[in-house]
Amino acid sequence: MNYIVGTIDFAQIALYAFWAFFAGLVFYLVREGMREGYPTISEVDGKPSSKAFILPRPGTKTFLRRDGTTNTVPDNGDMDRELAAEPANRFTGAPMTPTGDPLVDGVGPAGYALRPEEPDRNAEGEPRQRPMRFDNEFSISTLDADPRGFDVVCCDGESPGKVADIWIDRSEQIIRYFEVETSEGMKFVPYTLARVNAGAKTLQVRSVTSDQFLRSPGIAASDQITLREEDRISAYFSGGTLYATTARTEPLI
Repeated sequence: MNYIVGTIDFAQIALYAFWAFFAGLVFYLVREGMREGYPTISEVDGKPSSKAFILPRPGTKTFLRRDGTTNTVPDNGDMDRELAAEPANRFTGAPMTPTGDPLVDGVGPAGYALRPEEPDRNAEGEPRQRPMRFDNEFSISTLDADPRGFDVVCCDGESPGKVADIWIDRSEQIIRYFEVETSEGMKFVPYTLARVNAGAKTLQVRSVTSDQFLRSPGIAASDQITLREEDRISAYFSGGTLYATTARTEPLI
């Protein structure tokens, strides 16, 4: 029934058409995914390579953002950033060994993306992260301790400064950063990497030492933080869980 010729029917044609469509879809999606992360960098000699695996690289495409700006990918601009690390061995996949200060250089768990130098914005186009001194509609619950004025205590037991303010994510209505007044200016620590000790009136930051805290990245403006600044600050303090002391980089046994 419904045979076109003796050995081919409509069901077989539909199956072959589906196979062809699916193969084309996979080809398209893989090439579109190659817009990010290319050109690749050799893990052996550190040189960029424009060669792709099996499939050719796609051409550039320009995306229009909500704020009117554009983003063109693949973008070779990020290739100007030099990584202060070298492979531990000369084979693909070898671990990278820092050659400088990994927290400052952004190596390994302290690595960060080169995101735009503009703040993350809410649906109204306003910066999402703002200090409480500029936003009176937010306050600390009476059931919780207000850490403003608390001493910051790092993993070495020393205090680099005091909590000066709290930065709120106005879209999620949660705390994002603690602003700390230090001898090196205002510094910021992510909320998720700090613990409030109400009894001792301290803010515990166990991922870095007090000296490293003073060298942590700051921000350019006093009332907003950019996406790149957020990435650098979060990477700095999270990377300290491995790089803060030499003991942390050694095996447990």
